[in-house]
Amino acid sequence: MEKIMVPVSKADILQAISKFPKKDLESLLREIEELARTEGKVTAKFVEAQELNVLSGLVSIGGDSLEDTERVYD
Repeated sequence: MEKIMVPVSKADILQAISKFPKKDLESLLREIEELARTEGKVTAKFVEAQELNVLSGLVSIGGDSLEDTERVYD
């Protein structure tokens, strides 16, 4: 099954949840808590190749990795 990411506002989510029957809310909350526990890991975000140019130069550190490491840890 392919996942599709769609931006949804918090207000839209709350509105949708408010339409759930009361008897289903407890089950929904348990599922949300379970997802939060299992999905709490860092995941990779893939971007199209065209977007890489926008990212270029976003972080600027020198070409000396030893110097860069010392700067981060000092």
